[in-house]
Amino acid sequence: MPKKPELLAVIDVGSNGLTLKIAQAERRGSPPRIIESVRGSLALGRDTYNEQVIREENIVRLCSILLGFRQKLREYRLTEARVVATSAVREAGNRDYVIARIQQETGFSVAVLDNSQERYLHLQAVASLFSRFGDCSQEGTLLVDIGAGSLQVSSFYHGELYFSHNLMLGSLRVNEALNRLRDKAKDDRRLLDEYVSCELNDAYTLETEDVPYRSLIVIGSEIRALKKLAGYKRSDDCIKPQDAFKLLNKLSGLTPLTLTTQYGVAPDMAEVLLPSALIIGKYLQRPGISALYMPTVDLCDGLILDEAIRQRQYRLNYNLESQVVSASRHLACRFAYDKAHTDNVTGHALALFDCLALAYKLTPRMRLLLEVASVLHDIGKVIRLNDHSRQSFNIILSSDIPGLSDRERLMVAYIARQHSAFTSPDRGDMPDLDENERKTVLPLGSILRLADGLDASHRQKLPAIKPRIRRSLLVIPFDTTEDTTLERSTARDKGHYFTQVFGLGLEFEINGGKL
Repeated sequence: MPKKPELLAVIDVGSNGLTLKIAQAERRGSPPRIIESVRGSLALGRDTYNEQVIREENIVRLCSILLGFRQKLREYRLTEARVVATSAVREAGNRDYVIARIQQETGFSVAVLDNSQERYLHLQAVASLFSRFGDCSQEGTLLVDIGAGSLQVSSFYHGELYFSHNLMLGSLRVNEALNRLRDKAKDDRRLLDEYVSCELNDAYTLETEDVPYRSLIVIGSEIRALKKLAGYKRSDDCIKPQDAFKLLNKLSGLTPLTLTTQYGVAPDMAEVLLPSALIIGKYLQRPGISALYMPTVDLCDGLILDEAIRQRQYRLNYNLESQVVSASRHLACRFAYDKAHTDNVTGHALALFDCLALAYKLTPRMRLLLEVASVLHDIGKVIRLNDHSRQSFNIILSSDIPGLSDRERLMVAYIARQHSAFTSPDRGDMPDLDENERKTVLPLGSILRLADGLDASHRQKLPAIKPRIRRSLLVIPFDTTEDTTLERSTARDKGHYFTQVFGLGLEFEINGGKL
């Protein structure tokens, strides 16, 4: 008898509302099918963005909505759901109290996503559910993710993620900022235009100039309402740019009350449609963009896919981890890095990792962190040659690396920082890492340091290595006719850290002979 398809449930505690989605796992590699979606109206972001805390009355309303969601889960005989919260809870000064109250009153355990995790889930949804994403990312596209609290802009070309940056320009945050200024303004539309333009113009200067954009992909919680007002169906992904501009002009002449009473738009949604439409209009004015796509995907869709992947009910047909590395490489390019040295060190680091992975239970996620750290280890040299590893650390911490959580980015920064020293780090060198994070950073940092030593001259004398473990030794063949005295000496000195972590001595072989 065939196994009954499993149900998946996720809840997004968003800044401008709550959403519950229940999906059924599909067979034959198809993504899960949404069978019910429920929305609760509650603009938590209005509290956080204005008062920096979530008020008691809204905590009560929040728990009430979640209890309603709990009842809906019972209808499907589900006892649990994956619950996440985004910027409104993340930035609230009383976030710990809010999370505790939710746990006590509803039984839901809430995970607060950092911005990078949130955007990664959105990208996962777009890549899987929007059929034209692959073509658009090859031709050159901007993916604009309009959240309630922030705006994430990502650039794709030749199938690679070129950059991604975050702006505090979410639709609700913009609306709340303008509410504080409207009493003094003569023209609301002009005020909104100037506010958004100022933020976007600063962002344009950070973008890569050599990407010929052909299309714009926009996602966000307001997309469904915007498409309906423009005369499109929910399933219509391709929107004529001229229709988007017509919608912007239409919204400029409508009040939120009119949108609610005459067009049936939810009150909390009506207030943020104009900022979202204006942001879309600004990006449509970018040179070369001739196509607009607005797929109706959201964070819950990304969560559903993520849960299905975790439970091995679905396999993503798009390699998102490769985009993490791609974004890191393009970040390194902005800091005039030594590509030949970096590629050589990265290759050595991954070869060492692969040799050690089975015996020391190193995970695929650790391999990704090592690869990103290897790509970025020298970018601090553009700031200062002396103590450049510290500058690399600071740049990594200050950069958007989609697909890595804030804690993972911190670990990558520490791994990269350790490449140039000769002494082993102690607890005081990594004070903001917990015990498990240190257990990740120490082996990866020691591998990167050893790999860096193998190209001490920056001349790539060893194009590739094939290390192997022999009893208590790590054997590294030096298959080259070049003089590797500097590389062997530096690798041995830097290898003391590696030996401390793995308990393996180092042995070098030159053209098959033990040295």
